[in-house]
Amino acid sequence: MKVYIKHIIITLLSILAVLSCKKNEPTLTEEPILMSFKEAGQTKALLDSATFATNGNQIQVYDFYTDANESESIYINDIATSSGNGTWPFTESHKWTTDGVHKFFGWMTNDASSGLAATDLFTSEDFTFDEGSKILTLPTTTLTQESPQFDFMYSNIHERNLNTNPYFTAVPLEFSHLFTAFRVTAANNSSNDVWLKKVSINGLKNTRGASIDYSGAEPAVSFTAPIGQDNFVYNVSDDGMLMTKGQTYYVTPEDFQIMWPHTRDDFADAEIVLDYKYKEPSAATTIDGNTTIYLKDLMSWKGGQKNSLGLMFKDKEISLTCKVEPWTVVADMIDFSDQITISNPITWVPNSVESVDYNKGEVVLYTDSYSVAVCNFCIDTPAGATWTASLIPIEGYSDAFKILDNTKYGTVGV
Repeated sequence: MKVYIKHIIITLLSILAVLSCKKNEPTLTEEPILMSFKEAGQTKALLDSATFATNGNQIQVYDFYTDANESESIYINDIATSSGNGTWPFTESHKWTTDGVHKFFGWMTNDASSGLAATDLFTSEDFTFDEGSKILTLPTTTLTQESPQFDFMYSNIHERNLNTNPYFTAVPLEFSHLFTAFRVTAANNSSNDVWLKKVSINGLKNTRGASIDYSGAEPAVSFTAPIGQDNFVYNVSDDGMLMTKGQTYYVTPEDFQIMWPHTRDDFADAEIVLDYKYKEPSAATTIDGNTTIYLKDLMSWKGGQKNSLGLMFKDKEISLTCKVEPWTVVADMIDFSDQITISNPITWVPNSVESVDYNKGEVVLYTDSYSVAVCNFCIDTPAGATWTASLIPIEGYSDAFKILDNTKYGTVGV
């Protein structure tokens, strides 16, 4: 999913009182700092394009600013909150400086669609960001079946050097998913009647921590060594759930369970244990079954992946497949402002019109009925809106010209 977000256009407060007496305040432009956020994950965890824009979602944004004298300070330390209608206002206001280097990054702090915050999953006193080292610490946390399903997302780093290339277009940040996710399905492809009772996933390394280092050009994510493992037990039915042949059933909830990423070595002692009963076509009674499938050959579960473990009952065997399902990427435009901004004013293609007066905003078209006048432009915000083109003749007949099909309307931001 791609999500683009822009900052509101307001004035910037002084950085810090202790800094204002040591150096000159940066000179500000009239240009607002605009940002575009998009999801960069490989698979779907818990957030999608719709839930990302839910009213009340919050993102922590940092901008470290280095002035012309190589003095670094925090220019933006602010929360952006989704209004649910395409705008994400900041608590404070921010405009571009005339020079210097800006370094942007951030992470999601509140998921209003689930009613969860990062501190619901991580203990607040240990969930810290060191502004000196630029390291975000995610404390050691045990993920269980009952853990709050907060889909923690973190951004890349975007650097804008206004000393060498002073441009003020939107700042792109790509948000990735820290966790992996999994679910278990089961299907009966055998000639027997099968009743599934319980599925246990044993030995998952579900206790660890992580850190994200934003001091370089790209965020460096590292995970602590796992310090514990746990069993995830899914009681399907005490009497057993009859599995109709050819139909797939969700053993775990249909939504995915978040989990710390796993390497292949992390699966060394992991296994799936199945309790079930079955009856062969010619048999009069059922037989209890218990099967263990070892997971040591599973491929790594990486952050931003959703892993679907598929159990298949076949004649004389039960097989397991692990499928990494692709994330559904959906483009979505969100901005921090209701203001109209235009990055490319209207320009007419040479020789497609007779003459243009850009100062007056007037164009003279050819009288040749086969000639097509072509112009280009780009309206950036408010994202998600629709622009409409219309002809306003200065003189002559109002119906002497027409706009070609499929060019009268368009999407803002394209």
